[in-house]
Amino acid sequence: MTNYETLILIFELESGSQIEFSVGDNNFKSVHLYEHGELAYKGKNFIKFESDCN
Repeated sequence: MTNYETLILIFELESGSQIEFSVGDNNFKSVHLYEHGELAYKGKNFIKFESDCN
């Protein structure tokens, strides 16, 4: 039996609105809480996030 988890990333945009994405484990682990950077997405699909800390 396999367990599945729904992993959600929530981003706050400069406008103050929020957007959320269902993502895989690797993407979920790569984004840290309160991290600032550049978000790339198309519609409701997460593409990538590049941290300002890199």
